[in-house]
Amino acid sequence: MFEDVDPRTAAEASFLQALYVCRPDLDVWPRGTESEPWLCVSSDFIYQGRVCDTLRLDFDGTSIAGGWSLYFLNGDDGVRAHDAGVDTRPPDGIEVEDGSPSDLARTASEWFKRHSMEYWTSERHARHHRQGLPDVVVGDPNGVWYATVRRVIRDTSRDRERLRLWQGNDDEGIAVEWLGQAGHPSSYGLLGGRIPQGARLHGPQSLGPWSRSLAGTADEVEFGLPDEYSGAAREGLGEGVELTVAAYARIGSSQQVFRRLAGCLTDLIPKIPSDDEALWAAWDSQA
Repeated sequence: MFEDVDPRTAAEASFLQALYVCRPDLDVWPRGTESEPWLCVSSDFIYQGRVCDTLRLDFDGTSIAGGWSLYFLNGDDGVRAHDAGVDTRPPDGIEVEDGSPSDLARTASEWFKRHSMEYWTSERHARHHRQGLPDVVVGDPNGVWYATVRRVIRDTSRDRERLRLWQGNDDEGIAVEWLGQAGHPSSYGLLGGRIPQGARLHGPQSLGPWSRSLAGTADEVEFGLPDEYSGAAREGLGEGVELTVAAYARIGSSQQVFRRLAGCLTDLIPKIPSDDEALWAAWDSQA
């Protein structure tokens, strides 16, 4: 998270301002010297409680260069990407020279966004782990808490907000994840559902932490639906929807967030939006 990073130059200020609007979840590390400052922007991909990949990008005021860190930013922290052996060639890498800070920030944001959407079903992830997201399955006497958050099908941002739409396999449904200003009250929630399958589902109050949430390290997110939010979620749900998954933040969740997520989910299940504008329209209609 980088809202507290103090820019050292006008170029850094412009770059960070544009980047924050699009991707407030990224980590930013001021590096270099007073005469040659540069920023390292990174995003960890965490699988089953551990970092399995780190995407990094350098910004030096006029150019960006990035790719997969060879050492999860442990052995290459403070070292420029080229010197650290980072492959900046496309399609995984990126290298753009002689751009304005704001244009470079937007290009960097799209690059991070593409990787965040494609990584969990990519050959790179499957090569070291397995394809797809880890299952989240818990049995109870009346049904199953299904693994709806398997893959991202939409990931969109606007000023200090971000929405992700997740999809499961076959009849596992979809999930809507929203982030406002991370770490602040009423700033986070995830709720998933599907057309009823005949089983009565009960979500556990807590199913353990989820490290890949939009809140990142700014809040503690857990799978589950505590009593303080479950009532609001069910108030917002339409009759033709049953819950399959939820995640809440220790600080950033509220009844208002889950009531709004439930209404949005109800609108989206019959017809998955084909573009970002339609997804935001569904979210805004619940305000």
